[in-house]
Amino acid sequence: MRGITEILLHRMQARWTKSRSKFVSVSRPLQDWIAQEGLRLNELSNGEEGGRIIQKLISERIEYEILKSATACPQQYEDCTELGLVMGEQLEEKGIPKIQIEMS
Repeated sequence: MRGITEILLHRMQARWTKSRSKFVSVSRPLQDWIAQEGLRLNELSNGEEGGRIIQKLISERIEYEILKSATACPQQYEDCTELGLVMGEQLEEKGIPKIQIEMS
């Protein structure tokens, strides 16, 4: 799932750069978590999810978090050109890592 994660993250980054003029960087630990969680969820579905689960995780854990931050801090979002996403130390419910976003 690591390869699929890298491909889909690259596509997401290109889309955000082109459509919103924002460069999105995703930390290696967060990339690893997405790949591992995708593998776990795919195995739970007996292999029926495949790469679709990675896209779902990117949408839910990265893009949704960016949009949530943009809504909370609209001026900071408007002024920034780069969004850096890292895994926080604290885990949310069900072992899902908290995502921290730096806007610069």
